[in-house]
Amino acid sequence: MFYNMAIEYLVNEIKKKNLGNENTDIQIDEVMVSNFEKELSKDFKIEQEKLAILTKYEEENLKILKEYKEEIKFLYSSQEEIRKERANFFANTLKEIIATLKNEEVDSKIASIWLNSLVESYTKSLDLSEKFAQEGIMDLIENLRKKRKEVVNSKIPNVNLKDEKK
Repeated sequence: MFYNMAIEYLVNEIKKKNLGNENTDIQIDEVMVSNFEKELSKDFKIEQEKLAILTKYEEENLKILKEYKEEIKFLYSSQEEIRKERANFFANTLKEIIATLKNEEVDSKIASIWLNSLVESYTKSLDLSEKFAQEGIMDLIENLRKKRKEVVNSKIPNVNLKDEKK
């Protein structure tokens, strides 16, 4: 907006000084084009600097992710295994145990009590495993944030990451 006002002022000043001069419009156009080119050049340079900062930021993030690649894979596979184990227990293992108890003619009341106890303890065990995996993920995320903040603040000019809200 300020830029447009400045150009308008400049055009009016040139017109005042060059009244009756045939070349006024040409001079005004040349001044406007020159100013426009200067402004574009500044804008382009600013955008190039922003792009360079963004590119450096992304490169540093990628390096950090590569550095923690094995930990990420381990935590992901741990969670995946827990989910599979839970699904397998309720879809297959529990059915096999129930069938075995019936085949062995275990009293239904005793079998029911024992099965409830088994399901409860197994579920607690899986829940605990999930909790540990989730804590590992949260710790990893926190480490990634700290590392990114440290790297970005030290290696990328004009960028200062503050503590992120969780």
